Amino acid sequence: MPYARRDMSRLMLTSAGCKSHTLPVHNFGASCEFQRRTSDQICSTRAEPFRDRYRRLAFGTAAAASVATVAVMANAIGNALSGVLHNRGYRSSTLIMIGASGITVTSFAFFFVTLPVEIRIIAAIVFGATGGLIPSSLFASMPAVAPDGTNISALSGMLTQGSAMGLLVGPPAVAACVSWFGSWHAAIPCMVILGGLCILGGHALQRFEDR
Repeated sequence: MPYARRDMSRLMLTSAGCKSHTLPVHNFGASCEFQRRTSDQICSTRAEPFRDRYRRLAFGTAAAASVATVAVMANAIGNALSGVLHNRGYRSSTLIMIGASGITVTSFAFFFVTLPVEIRIIAAIVFGATGGLIPSSLFASMPAVAPDGTNISALSGMLTQGSAMGLLVGPPAVAACVSWFGSWHAAIPCMVILGGLCILGGHALQRFEDR
């Protein structure tokens, strides 16, 4: 048995929400309880600032729903603002690149879980507002992209279908990435890639607007 005990000379203790802690074990039976309490104390100490932060904000289900509602309303305001800016002479390509840049930058803030909750909420609202510039700008660009007026309706239908596919595939894809890596930080590269593609698309749209 001494060899078997020596083979179990280290015990991995994992507590929810914390990294695994490797602690030496010389007496397997007698020290398990002590090491479990030590690991739980370490995890509790690390998680305390986050618990205090949410407790201070009194974030419950209703408050979380309210924040999400404000972010969605900001997206609608962004769509309306895009129409106002178009009437003032701003081009669709410019607004698309502004919106894509906005969602790319703000995604760093609200997916970075160590930032204060207040900053992440503001970033989510700005994300929704700047992202709202993109859809209306895409529809406004149809006359510039269509070969002639008879194709505008077909292009609008294709754009609507593409938007629906993005809403269907995009969120689960980002969620799968977050689940695979086990951290919300994993969503940041996804948003950077998507934002970069939108910026490139806005830049390509300038060629059609200049015709």
